Order: sequence, then structure tokens, then C-alpha cells
Amino acid sequence: MKNIRAFVTTLLVGALVSLWTTGVAVALPIRADDDVADPSLQQVVKDDESFDKTSDVVITGGHVDIGAKMRDGKWTLLARDDSQYPPTWRPLDKMVFYLDETSVQQLPNGNDYSFTGAKPGDNVYAIPQTEVHGVPWLGWSTQAPAIVQHIDGQVKLTFEGHQGKGIFTNFLQEGMGGAPKLLWTSTDKHAQTIHVDPNTHTHTNWVFTRPGIHLVRISISATLKDGTAVTDSQVLRFAIADNGNGNKEGVAGGAADSSKGAGGGGEPATGKKPNDDLIGKARSATWKQEGPDVSALARSEEATQSRSAAIVWWIGGALAVLLIVAMVLGWLVHRRSQRIQHNVLCSLPNSNEQPFKGDINKVEETSQ
Repeated sequence: MKNIRAFVTTLLVGALVSLWTTGVAVALPIRADDDVADPSLQQVVKDDESFDKTSDVVITGGHVDIGAKMRDGKWTLLARDDSQYPPTWRPLDKMVFYLDETSVQQLPNGNDYSFTGAKPGDNVYAIPQTEVHGVPWLGWSTQAPAIVQHIDGQVKLTFEGHQGKGIFTNFLQEGMGGAPKLLWTSTDKHAQTIHVDPNTHTHTNWVFTRPGIHLVRISISATLKDGTAVTDSQVLRFAIADNGNGNKEGVAGGAADSSKGAGGGGEPATGKKPNDDLIGKARSATWKQEGPDVSALARSEEATQSRSAAIVWWIGGALAVLLIVAMVLGWLVHRRSQRIQHNVLCSLPNSNEQPFKGDINKVEETSQ
């Protein structure tokens, strides 16, 4: 009986543990707003900031955030160009982010950054999460009034694909010397979503292993307070010049520099003129959906969520069956215990028969 009870207990505990761990794995979102306490990220985004929809701009340095705004009543992913004052919102298809040798950094020893696809000591082209003079400082912001005032819940920022040579990754470095947290990688051909709280401002590391033209497709989604689901998808364009080895300071360890880069089409910090031919190719490049298909990525993400939900339901059903089995076993054990008790009681003397009291010898003499 003890063995049966121990077995049932083990099954129930195992099922509960499985349900708990699976539930955590399915429900836990990837967050990317852990560095909002950084003083350098404090800023105020106003609703009346200018919007320039016609100028073609090359960003060679300075601060730029991507984020959503309402344009003509439509939820739109734009860039807030803060590389020059005052900040100006721009369409992403009018912008090229230009990187030269100043962006080149060397991977440190160890395997912490193996997810980038490069080896320790290899050079990569990086937009660090800490501002470096002469390199675009690219992040994202959910501080626009359209987001803060009108959405219900978190914002979903989804990496939908990469076109270009080599591997693209985006990761967050948690504090000085902290472990990197991978957010996006082009080696995974599925849509990759991070969840961002409203009214936050984040910078991460954008890393490319090869120079050339790179297109990165990103979408931003949310649910408005009236229940309307909104989303927009845009392509970020990067032109990376191959001019030598450059900076050797480490992927996330470049010293902060509060001064602005040239931005808005000026010359990089190296003093070299940007490669106009490379910039022109980046500007004219089109999203051909070579590699990951955006619609397929979305379907894949939905399928993954459906599979996760199915797993949770399956485990929940299995747990329910185990509970029923446990109840039946408990009932059988109880019935068996009652029968054993009944049999024991039946084997005892009848309570109406009085036990003999006296001398057995006297009874025998009387009978004679």
C-alpha cells in the first residue's frame, strides 16, 4: 500500500513539475529594456517633433532610435534622428547607416561571443550599445506619445530577416563585464520577437561579421487600448566599408563618447569621405526575401506558439488523467482497507457472548 501511494505521489509531482517548467518556457518573453536606468539613455520624446519624409540621409555617427509613431492615422515604424539638433523623424527607406573602420572591433578571448559566428581575435563590424564617436548609435525607443498614451501592454519588436554576407546578430550586454544576452541572430531562420515596455529607451550591439550591403527587416507591433492590433514592418539599410582593422577595443567595451558624429551625411570620425558607391548600392537595394521569407517567418512563429500551446494542453490533459487515476487508486486503497478491517472484526468473539467466569472443574463435577 505504501508503494502504491509513493508511486502516485511521484507521478503527480512529476506532472506538476513538467507543467510548471513548460509553462515558464512558453510564457516567458525575451525582454530588452534592462538598461533603462543608464543616465545616457534619459531623454524626452515630444509629439510635435518634426518629420522629414523627403531627404535622403546617411548616418555616419550620432544618436538614432527606431520607434513607432502615428502618421496620418497609421501606426508606422520610423527613425528618430537625434544625430543633429533638433531631433527629426524620418522614414527608414530614406536612411543609410554607414560604418567604416571606426566600427571594427575585435572579439575577446573565450566563447561568450561565439553566437556572433566569429572566433576570438576576429574582427567584426559593430554598432555598440555604448556610443562611440564616428559610429552610428542605433537603438529603439517606445517613448513616443503614440505608444505611451495609446497602447495596452507591451510592444513587440520582431527581427524578420537579414540580407547580406556573413552573420548578423543583435545582443544586449548586461552591465560592465556582464554576460551577453542574444536577442536576434540571422542564423535562426525564424521570426525572433522581443517584448519592450512602453516609455523605455534601449541600445544594444548590432554586429556584422562581413562588410558590404546589409538589409535588416524589423517589425513593431502592439495592441491599442481600443483592442485594435497594429503592426508595421520596415527595412534598415547598412553600408559597411572594408577599410582595414580599425578599433580593437572589444565588442561592447568601446569608451563612451557623448560628442555627436557627423550624422546627416557628414564625414565619419576618420576624416575619410564616405564611399558614395557603397551608399548608393545600399540605398537602391531591395528586399528580395532571399533566405528567410517574412510571411513564412510569421507563420513559423504562429506554428511555434500553437505547438507550445498544444504541449501545455497535452500536459494539462495528462495531469488530469493522473489525478483521476490517483483518485481511483485512492478509492481502491480505501475499499481494501475497509474490507481488511471488516474481516478482522468478524474474526473477533461476538460481543453478545459473555466470557466464562469461574472454575472449569466445578462445572465438570456438576455435570456428573
